[in-house]
Amino acid sequence: MAFHYDMLPSDHSFRILELNPGHDHNSPLRGSLKLHSIKSPPRYEALSYVWGLAGHNESLECDGQDFKITASLDTALKRVCSAHSSILIWVDQICINQSDNSECSQQVSIMKDIYSGAEIVSAWLGPGDPEKVNSVAETMKILANAVSSLFTERINLISINDDTPMERPPTFPQDEFLRQMSLPIRSSPIWNDFNSMLTLPYFSLIWIIQEIAVSRAFRMLWGNVEIPGHVLRNALTCAKLHSMDEQDIVTHSPVLSLGNVPRTLYSKEYHSQDLLDLVLQTGKQQATDGRDKIFALIGLSHNDNLMPDYSQTEASLFKEFVLQEITRSNLKILSYTNVIDPFITMKPLWVPQWSPPNNKINGALINLGFNASNRHDINRDTTFNSQFLVLKGLQIDEVKAVSDLVPYDNGIAFAISSFFKLVTQNEDLFQKKYGLEFIRPFLLTMLVNRKNNPLFCLGAIPIQDDIYLDTFIREAFSSLFRRIYHSASEIDLTRDEYVSVLSLLRAAVNATPTTTTTGMLWFKEDETFQFLRTTLEKLFPDDDELVLSFYDVFKRMRTSSRGRNEAERWQFNEIFFRYTIHRRFFITESGYIGLGPPCMKDGDSVCILFGGTTPYIVRPTPTTDEYFFLGESYVHGIMEGEVMAMYEAQEISVEQQLIERWFRLI
Repeated sequence: MAFHYDMLPSDHSFRILELNPGHDHNSPLRGSLKLHSIKSPPRYEALSYVWGLAGHNESLECDGQDFKITASLDTALKRVCSAHSSILIWVDQICINQSDNSECSQQVSIMKDIYSGAEIVSAWLGPGDPEKVNSVAETMKILANAVSSLFTERINLISINDDTPMERPPTFPQDEFLRQMSLPIRSSPIWNDFNSMLTLPYFSLIWIIQEIAVSRAFRMLWGNVEIPGHVLRNALTCAKLHSMDEQDIVTHSPVLSLGNVPRTLYSKEYHSQDLLDLVLQTGKQQATDGRDKIFALIGLSHNDNLMPDYSQTEASLFKEFVLQEITRSNLKILSYTNVIDPFITMKPLWVPQWSPPNNKINGALINLGFNASNRHDINRDTTFNSQFLVLKGLQIDEVKAVSDLVPYDNGIAFAISSFFKLVTQNEDLFQKKYGLEFIRPFLLTMLVNRKNNPLFCLGAIPIQDDIYLDTFIREAFSSLFRRIYHSASEIDLTRDEYVSVLSLLRAAVNATPTTTTTGMLWFKEDETFQFLRTTLEKLFPDDDELVLSFYDVFKRMRTSSRGRNEAERWQFNEIFFRYTIHRRFFITESGYIGLGPPCMKDGDSVCILFGGTTPYIVRPTPTTDEYFFLGESYVHGIMEGEVMAMYEAQEISVEQQLIERWFRLI
């Protein structure tokens, strides 16, 4: 028989569990529910925990009734209960009538007040091996007490002076440094145990963001160990500062999955934020109920338009959220759609699906400071059916050809070379749009014309020098050499694949300043040089002219006037893998090149929607002005408002034929 709840008398009412003392873990749980006002509650604590599996098979005797709870909550309550006196504790599974949607909605709306009103919030991670738990707890204390000035001895500080760039990204500290801090050395199993703690299910929950962020104080309970909240925060901060989340792949150092821990656990104070920003920051967090991806964050935001309502469907909630964001600000939220197939993906396609976790967040172009619509205001028609998002914009061009999604097993250079085939197949169009030299616009498209700001907190900035060419040369040569060296006895790729990479390499070398003999050697040994010559002859046995052409490239590369910068190479790879790897390369009918969503195909349209910072890819339907919305895109040459500026100044050529129209987006 289900537990019988008394009705809550007002919107300010909530229940608190009075948990009777328990002498050991075998003692039955007993307690009673007490009604209180959130405006004048008694002193109580709150529990933050993982619900666990759906089965409610454990028992709590509550007000003389048998209240069924999950096994996870059973162990949590037995961990926090006192042996000598009753405690007052708020637990959502017990204190809210979970079968009443109306009550759930009302109680979630005051959840922030409930957790902020508690004397302390206990974060229950679950049971753990006592020896491992204690070792990790001691390590955390050392990290928390570490002198922050030691950080300057660990990392090469970034300089805004281009002449003194950071040599390479920081990685997990070396043993010498760890010993100085009285920490376990790299080979210690404690680091693996520490990482196991960080990957526990608790840290992946969406609800813990609010539960910890607004708490007056919190403690982490893991097995029989209690770790104060400030120790956890300081330890995680220290580990982050010392790059313990960056693995040294050369020496296979340990690594801590600090990214699994929500940012709110690092901060002593919480300040309300924009709801969309919160949703994006917590994109990896899990929710059993998809609606909680938003409901769990409303209390932390300064958005007062959405209220928790568990009678609302997930689809309806996500759509309402999008429309409110567009009305309130701009088209930013459209950058987080993830359309796999417009005929399969849940509609409307312009509504991001936040559950399961949205993996598009980190690679969204919206974060890169583009201005495709030249700060033009949104123009939206609200008279249509709510299944449509009706926006005015410019139809820029039609997609002529689209690349395949290619594997990256052979390295970036070989992947990029497959994209380059579209350029060579449409050379006249490309040159008409971008000129005779193809390597710069092509590579800038591969990098979405962005690099990390030397001051990382300021985000990405446009590429304004040719260092990316040198970086590509090194990346392409490394991929090429690695490939032919490991397949020296048998050429395992096609002739065309090697020609594509070698052609790109030659173009990059030709585009850089003339090399001298004063720089760093790319390859010193004559044997290596001869090996390259022999390989070229093996690749192209009947084409001496081609062999000599590519051999000349290697001769010119033998010395370089520029030093080799590992940080630049790392940044090249980081930008490419974040923004390019899951997109398709395309060329339009008028010669624009770009990167678009994986679901795009020939015949799709490139458009600028007024108020958007990037162009978008849409697919025409048989109905006039109706389009499937596919997602954001990068189109080289129009990202900074160039086309919009010319359109507004009426300087568009006849061939361009830009069309201002309404887009009814499905």
